[in-house]
Amino acid sequence: QAEGQVGAVTISGSYFNGNHALAPIGDAYGGAVRLVNDVSASFDTDTELSDNMATRGGAIDALQVTHLQISDAAFQGNSGTGSGVHAEGGRVEIVDTSFEDHPDGPVVRLIEPANDTDVLRNQFAQTTATATPSSLVVIGPPDRDIEIRANTFTNPTSSGIALLEMASTTPFSDNTFDGAGIGLRVIAPNTLSGNTFTNFATAVEIGNATVDLP
Repeated sequence: QAEGQVGAVTISGSYFNGNHALAPIGDAYGGAVRLVNDVSASFDTDTELSDNMATRGGAIDALQVTHLQISDAAFQGNSGTGSGVHAEGGRVEIVDTSFEDHPDGPVVRLIEPANDTDVLRNQFAQTTATATPSSLVVIGPPDRDIEIRANTFTNPTSSGIALLEMASTTPFSDNTFDGAGIGLRVIAPNTLSGNTFTNFATAVEIGNATVDLP
């Protein structure tokens, strides 16, 4: 666990497998890594996090960090709410990273992220989760600058499960969705541009929101 004024932490070429966060009472956070308060952390270049477990943040749990950056990493089979990454507050960048075969959803859960948060060019292959949504959820106020672009979401075996749920006004574009149930659930005003949906019972579900489809 990294906490407080520790500056910047960089993790590369590392392997986190089979770790299990425990707490004597209540919930346990961050099966592999937990980051708390004013920490900047970077996970990159061939870092793999697999089969880790926690109540929240199966692999990584980040609470009010300054900056969490994940690039060219691989997540597989982690479990918990936010089974791959749970981040509450702070700037988050997740780029060119793969998330596969997580039993719990959402795999990435971002709660009120800071401005300049990016989720770009990632692969979400979610084949086993029974929770809704299964891959990515973003919950945040309308004034945040967040970009979600050029990601691939696949869910070939689970029906009736949203791959991506947007509870913020973040526009997103050029993403590819392929699955069986609901491709995208939108519950806040949004702009959808250049996205591709195939093989869904319902491609986009919209509730209590105005959505632009340019």
